[in-house]
Amino acid sequence: MNNDTAASARRLAEWMEALERFSLPDWEALPQLDLYMDQVVLLLTRYLEPMYAGEDERFITASIINNYVRMKVMPPPVKKKYSRAHIAYLVIICALKQSLSISQIQQLLPEDREKLAKCVGGGFSAVSLRERTDADWVEKLIGRPVRDVLDPVLLLDRGEWEALSRPPAAGDAIVVYATQPNEDLMEQARALSARLGRRIVSLSRPDTLSRDPGSLAGIQMELDGGPREFLGWIRSACCVLTNSFHATAFSALLEKPFLSFRHSGRSVRQTDLLRKLGLSSRLWDPDREDLWTGTDWAAVRGRLAEERAASRRFILENL
Repeated sequence: MNNDTAASARRLAEWMEALERFSLPDWEALPQLDLYMDQVVLLLTRYLEPMYAGEDERFITASIINNYVRMKVMPPPVKKKYSRAHIAYLVIICALKQSLSISQIQQLLPEDREKLAKCVGGGFSAVSLRERTDADWVEKLIGRPVRDVLDPVLLLDRGEWEALSRPPAAGDAIVVYATQPNEDLMEQARALSARLGRRIVSLSRPDTLSRDPGSLAGIQMELDGGPREFLGWIRSACCVLTNSFHATAFSALLEKPFLSFRHSGRSVRQTDLLRKLGLSSRLWDPDREDLWTGTDWAAVRGRLAEERAASRRFILENL
């Protein structure tokens, strides 16, 4: 792989990892104190930067916010300060403007701030989310049914993903993939390596694997592959340890022994998926001793088939 290709692969991997960690803030996470313009710009940049990775122009500036106010897409500040409601408007506007024009967004957003939370769900014939936990919350928020459906990667079956994978020449390794440092994950990987006599292969950058780069000596780093190689490493692994939703999903799809570790910022996707598939025992629990008990993969396949059929039915009924 030449230097340009390797650099592009690293940038793609960094962006994928940022998206794994990304989620829009909920209402309770928004600041309760009113903010000045420069604080608003910094906050919105922190909230939404992964959505705009790779774009040359800044997606939010003081001038852009002033234009939204001038065009009456959002309410004006009060004494040059922006409240929690203003921040909510800006989060929604910035999220929607990747797909809709400002005039279309203006039609969706209500003038009554109390209706702000309901505006997103009101303009669609059907609403779905990938997590049951979030679906319950949004259902109460917008006052209409919200269906939880499978993540798109789970709509393909094991054979279809295996056909797309590109396994390494030598597999049967302990594969780790982390989107943020997790010392429990690395401790378990090292213990397994010592017990099984298998090497540890990391698909993560060193800074997302451990806060101490010196602790990674002896770990095989595989950073130059693409999605097919990523799938291939999971397919060929003897076991997988991860705090990534997608690595968790692919481990379940490819029926690999795995442990999924909670992500500090966003673990509900993992916990909801594992509960849905009857795999909650695969979620790391430091108090459990039987971490690697056998999995009834036939039962998992049955649950997955039912969820897949229900998700496809929902999509087809609402096209």
